[in-house]
Amino acid sequence: MHFFQLQQDDMWSGGEPAHQFTTICIFHAAANMRSEEEGEPFLKTVDDVVHPLFKPKGIVWESNIYETPRFNCRLQAMQPPFFITEMNDRWITDNDFTDEDRQESLHR
Repeated sequence: MHFFQLQQDDMWSGGEPAHQFTTICIFHAAANMRSEEEGEPFLKTVDDVVHPLFKPKGIVWESNIYETPRFNCRLQAMQPPFFITEMNDRWITDNDFTDEDRQESLHR
């Protein structure tokens, strides 16, 4: 996560300063949502977390998901593993690639 502190007049909405306004930008690399049906549960989870934090404080928010095509993503110079593969399972468990994974990825 990245947090950027802005000055009071740095955010604008509808051509006017938006003092109680924030944006939530989610960069979703290598794992694209292929349809509204896939994306909606994710967005609902974001809304369920954000709404009770911001709404009582009068903060207006906008959330956006920016997706990167899988072929444009690299993790430690490797393309991320495909889902439902042994390599992906290892990566999730270890939160890292092994030397064997690096070698295997070179031959894909």
